[in-house]
Amino acid sequence: MLLKHLPASNSPDLHQQRSSSSRLMSSSNHVRSSYVDDSRINLSISSSNLLNNSMRIAGILRDLSNTVQFAPLAATCSIALTILECIQTASKMKEDYLYLGFRIAEMVVAISKECHIQWDDNLEMHPQVEEKIKDFLSILKEIRSVVRKRLRTSFLSRVLKTQELKDNLVRCNQRLEDAFRLFSLPSLISIQQKLHSHQVPVVPKAEVIDRFKLSLDKFEKDEYVYRTTQKYVITRGTCVRGQQKVKAFIKSYPSSRDRNGFQQEVALAKGIRHPNLHEFFGYFSEDEEDIVVYSGCESSDVQMYLEAELECRNPFSSFSVVTQMLQGIAVTHILAHSNSQN
Repeated sequence: MLLKHLPASNSPDLHQQRSSSSRLMSSSNHVRSSYVDDSRINLSISSSNLLNNSMRIAGILRDLSNTVQFAPLAATCSIALTILECIQTASKMKEDYLYLGFRIAEMVVAISKECHIQWDDNLEMHPQVEEKIKDFLSILKEIRSVVRKRLRTSFLSRVLKTQELKDNLVRCNQRLEDAFRLFSLPSLISIQQKLHSHQVPVVPKAEVIDRFKLSLDKFEKDEYVYRTTQKYVITRGTCVRGQQKVKAFIKSYPSSRDRNGFQQEVALAKGIRHPNLHEFFGYFSEDEEDIVVYSGCESSDVQMYLEAELECRNPFSSFSVVTQMLQGIAVTHILAHSNSQN
């Protein structure tokens, strides 16, 4: 994901974080496209050039709003531009409000860049992507409403209501954090690309079952059972996938004991795909027992995966790895809760 997770403006290390943010922005977040001039982006944030930089960003947003092909995205550019224009007239806490504007503009530019790279004019935006951008648009409208309300108050009111202004600023930053969590562009873009560039092969169901059973026939169990409960037994070992022998474990449900638990697990496993969790290989039902097969995965494997991903990424895209990790924790809680109900 190209969007980096910037701190809210009420953070204690705000000045240091802003300086770091500006370096990352100037070195990594150039909009390499035919309609935006890279030389115009120089977002070093300091008290002396906040106004000049905000004017440059406004120019970029103005260009984007006139050139992007997708209506919801063009609308986000326009609203981000009006937020920046409103902020220009701020007198109290001007730096904090301008920084909020920087963060909004940065996110809009990053999304626009990604969409421009991934789609040409002949492709329609995938409904999931469009829905998320519309959610982002709604959040920007909320922030614009707060900023406009602040500017309509008199100077005396702003002086007397300093704490209220600070609270509004915190609220705006919190809503922007919600926007960061709305979507992961790479996953949605991947959906779009697959829909337009690949045909999903249709394999007869009987053939799939035969392949799966063949893999299970070659399942080699460890010397000990991994876990046993009153409803199921988990056995660790290896099984064959294609030409490879991979770690796996089988969760066996004796049909006479918990048929419902088996069906619930299959339904849950079908709907969850996440790199932090065991991969769902498949399942089938026999007269003697129902079987669900997952990939084998140690805690160290997850740690090594995260370290490798973070090492090869730049600060912008590494945020997506951290987001996946947090989502994995949440999904694990869902799985644990579901299993506790079985």
